[in-house]
Amino acid sequence: MKKIFNSRKGFTLIELLAVMIVLIVVGVIIVEILYSTMRGSGKTNLITQIRQNGNFTISQMSKIIRDAKSFDGVGKVADGVDIVNCVNPSVGPLTPTPTPVAYDYVKVTTTNGGKTVFICCPAGALDNPPATIASNSGGLIDCSGMGRTSLLDTTAVFLNSCSFSCSQKNFTDYPTIQIDFSLLQKGGGNLPESTIDPVYFNTSVSMRNLSR
Repeated sequence: MKKIFNSRKGFTLIELLAVMIVLIVVGVIIVEILYSTMRGSGKTNLITQIRQNGNFTISQMSKIIRDAKSFDGVGKVADGVDIVNCVNPSVGPLTPTPTPVAYDYVKVTTTNGGKTVFICCPAGALDNPPATIASNSGGLIDCSGMGRTSLLDTTAVFLNSCSFSCSQKNFTDYPTIQIDFSLLQKGGGNLPESTIDPVYFNTSVSMRNLSR
């Protein structure tokens, strides 16, 4: 009488556990890849949004300054003095070039109606709301009164730093205004998020329509 042998064998417990471990590891790797991809995409979108906001702001400031009828000075809010002479002091050949002075505002007179306009960085702590770059046609030197218009979308970005500087080669040249600021993504309330580094913006604007 012939014996019939069953050649089919089942999986052992160790083999099942090994397969489960491999599947778990592969699943974790896939989840990490998807998470990293989504996070990278979200970070890219945030930076793009910040750059669009900053580029718009810097273009608005540049237009106001470039098309101004007259340059009325730069200054610090705490000093309350308009600096109209931007000629750098002469230094010797071995003396390092002095660091440009950082100012809080630029003051100009527009060609449209001859209005006095301040372009203002916020004075004092930047975490005091609202932290924004603003233009002000109300003639208020502290840049904190009614009538100012924010040049930033403060619902999307947070102003991290801001300053202006001014330079001239000599008294007969038109002044050049340097604009520097940086932005962060907007967080809860009046605080920034820290998931990305600050995005920096800077440009130099040469005034061209000044009346002599």
